[in-house]
Amino acid sequence: MKKIVLAVLLLLCSAVAGHATVLTFEDLPGGQSAIPNGYGGFTWNTASTIGSINKSEQPGSGYEVGTIGNISVYNWFGNSPSNIALAGPGTFTFNGAQFTSAWYDQTLQFFGYNGSTLVDTSSVYSITTTSPSWIELDWSGITTLQIASTYYHWDMDNFTFNEGSAPVPEPATVLLLGVGLAGLGLLRRRAKN
Repeated sequence: MKKIVLAVLLLLCSAVAGHATVLTFEDLPGGQSAIPNGYGGFTWNTASTIGSINKSEQPGSGYEVGTIGNISVYNWFGNSPSNIALAGPGTFTFNGAQFTSAWYDQTLQFFGYNGSTLVDTSSVYSITTTSPSWIELDWSGITTLQIASTYYHWDMDNFTFNEGSAPVPEPATVLLLGVGLAGLGLLRRRAKN
C-alpha cells in the first residue's frame, strides 16, 4: 500500500514540477544575424537587436571564450538595454545564463518586469573578455528580462528558463485523487480482516 501511495505522489510531483529549458542557440545561423522573434518562445528584438554569432567570427574578442558550442547571442552594436520578452501570454522564470564580455570588460545589471511593472532588480555583475560567468537569478513571474550593459557587447549562451509557474491541480482532480486513496485504504483494511 505504501508503495502505491508513494508512486501516486511521485507521479503528481513530476506532473506539477516544471522542467527547465536551455536555449543553446546552436540551431541559429550565426553570421551576425538577428534572432527571429518567436525563437524559443521569446521576442528578442524590441528596444535593441539581439543577434547570433559564430565563435570564430571575431577572434580575440571574447565571443570564442563565452560560446559553449559554436553559436551564441550578443547585443548588436553594443546597444543597451536589451529586452527578452515572453512572446505569448503568461510568465516565465529566468534561471540564469552564461555571459562573457566582448572587446572590453564591463558590468551588467538585470531587471525583471511583469508587464510594465518592475518586479526584480539585480546586483551589478562584472564580466570579462577572458572567462565566462554564470549569472543565476531564479526570478519567477516575469514577462520581460532586461539586460543593461555599459554599452559594450556582451555574449550570452545557455539561456535557462521555466515557462509559467507550476500548474495548480483542479479541485475535481484533487477530489478524485482523495477518493482513490480512500478506496485503496478501505481495500487494505478489508484485506487485513
